[in-house]
Amino acid sequence: MSTASLSSKAKGKGKAKATPGEWSESDQDEQPQSPSWPATFIIKFSDNSLQDLTLDIDNVLETTVSDLKKLIRQQSGGITVNRRLRLIHSGRVINDQTDLARDVAKVNLSGQINRVDQPVPRVYIHCSIGDILSSQELARESEYDSRVPHRSTLPELRGFDRLRATGFTEEDVADLRRQFNALYGTNPSQNPDEAARLEEEWIDTGVGDAPTNNVVLGGDYLDDLVGVLMGMFLGVLALFFFKESSTFSPRQQRVIFFGIAINFFYAVMRMLA
Repeated sequence: MSTASLSSKAKGKGKAKATPGEWSESDQDEQPQSPSWPATFIIKFSDNSLQDLTLDIDNVLETTVSDLKKLIRQQSGGITVNRRLRLIHSGRVINDQTDLARDVAKVNLSGQINRVDQPVPRVYIHCSIGDILSSQELARESEYDSRVPHRSTLPELRGFDRLRATGFTEEDVADLRRQFNALYGTNPSQNPDEAARLEEEWIDTGVGDAPTNNVVLGGDYLDDLVGVLMGMFLGVLALFFFKESSTFSPRQQRVIFFGIAINFFYAVMRMLA
């Protein structure tokens, strides 16, 4: 409504009255819009063949866990398309009953007025890739995640064993632990307490690609020495062990290769002498 028209209507009456058409136009300008809040989710897969996936969500207030899974399948493809996906945040499985904005992204709607000055939240979520599901089972995937797990009176679980209380089976936990050990070179059989601590750190934080670099299990130094000696004394024969990726972690394979390099260096030195 213009200032001129307002002045002409206000003459002799002390206030202006807008026509219904004028009110509707003004209301459209002043009508409060539904809040929106962007967020960035970094998905870290349990399968180390998949790279981390970054999802930029325009409005986390209207996004569900099922929406996240659809985006993961659309953008990652591959083995994620027809397998069960379980999203883990802060050591617990999240499902459609989880409020992503409040419980995961930690959105504070009371501070919406100053939202422009606030950074977009970045949230790390672990994605466990499970069994192959049929199309009917995929349609009911959210129901599986919503099932209440049975309570147990056993001692408190540590590390990946905690995930049993959220619906993971023994096979799921064993597979996740095997992939973790192969990726980060940990050896729980030699130092179970330290291995459990690293698993707890991976579940609870998820803020890095691996445990801190200065944390090394006590038995890993011995593994390094054994790997170097194998490479030195077996030479190129040690390369056959590289095929057994389930037996030797990437860390152990690197030290074996280093031992082979030492063997080759001494062989060259002897030839030159």
